[in-house]
Amino acid sequence: MDQAVAAWGQVGYLTTASGSGTTVRIDRDKASGQPAIYVNCKTDLLGRYRELYPDAFGYDGNRGVVVGDAPDQAALRHVITLALTYHMNKKSAG
Repeated sequence: MDQAVAAWGQVGYLTTASGSGTTVRIDRDKASGQPAIYVNCKTDLLGRYRELYPDAFGYDGNRGVVVGDAPDQAALRHVITLALTYHMNKKSAG
């Protein structure tokens, strides 16, 4: 997994070797100041996250999961895994 700082100043992680996922960016939510994870807004990931974990996180539009200071660790691992395997899962589903 490669780490980079995106043009917007957020630390980002991507599975460049396999190309299996979409970039996961880490920053703070501007409204709350809480830690947040951002994904590409053109994916359906936030809809899936909201469906799976409606009360586990706060959400920022169609691209951000506000994890807070004490997130559900299993849910957090799962949303990151879904992002880092996004393209792989779309191929296997289609």
